[in-house]
Amino acid sequence: MWRWFDLRLEAPKAISLKEAVGAMAQVALTDIELDGSPQKANLCVTPETVALVSKTQATDAVSVLLMPKQLMTSFKCYESRNLQFNLEILHRQLQLNNRHALILYGEVESKDMLGYEDPDEPGDHVIFYELENGPDRMIHSFKMPLLSWNRDAMDLRFLANQYPVRLGLSSARFCELITDMDSFGCTVHATLFENEVLFRVVNYERVFPTEPSRCETESDHGFPCALKFGIQHIKALLNAATLSEMIWIWSSDKFTLLSFPIDGLGKLFFGHYKFTTI
Repeated sequence: MWRWFDLRLEAPKAISLKEAVGAMAQVALTDIELDGSPQKANLCVTPETVALVSKTQATDAVSVLLMPKQLMTSFKCYESRNLQFNLEILHRQLQLNNRHALILYGEVESKDMLGYEDPDEPGDHVIFYELENGPDRMIHSFKMPLLSWNRDAMDLRFLANQYPVRLGLSSARFCELITDMDSFGCTVHATLFENEVLFRVVNYERVFPTEPSRCETESDHGFPCALKFGIQHIKALLNAATLSEMIWIWSSDKFTLLSFPIDGLGKLFFGHYKFTTI
């Protein structure tokens, strides 16, 4: 077997990964339209980044965990590939980890490396998940089944798009806001002024003054300006907020994206988007 990628995370980063994937899995659990269908996820591996992408089938609710190479404990990748599997299987495996380092790697039959691969056949691709207690002391190993794989890159350019309106809330402020607003509706409308932000759900309103590290506003087109974001997946958002000091809400004419920076691991995003391959 030929190991084509190898990702290693020390224990604190591995625990952050567990919590982030838990929030992603919560989005699927709270989407009633899925009717209990298994939630698929894609692991998009390139030499520079690893992205875990999950999208609900009915609502196009998407969550993305983006991990750049420089934040991983160790990372090697020799080919870019897109691997699809059941998100809940990965979630269950990550839940087994309370304090250990993690290794995730992909292997493929040697015939692929030797150039005998039939382009019409998926080949024998597998992902292994391992936990270590100290160097070279493996305490758990699991072979994760794949649903499919390909070499097509998922279009993640929307993560790098320019968002002219940006609102930053501290984790505490964000959790306070969405918990308060949740009983009135699932869409929060925000009007941004230079000195304050007015939040509204139906006829219920809250006002937060702008202040550094608690409520920050940025606009490429001046003030006042507006944005809106959904909180129907409130459990996932509250769980994700525990991983970040500051949550950013990015808005453009096309869509809104919630960004949760995770120290030492990367960024977790929530939004709605229709994916294509490029």
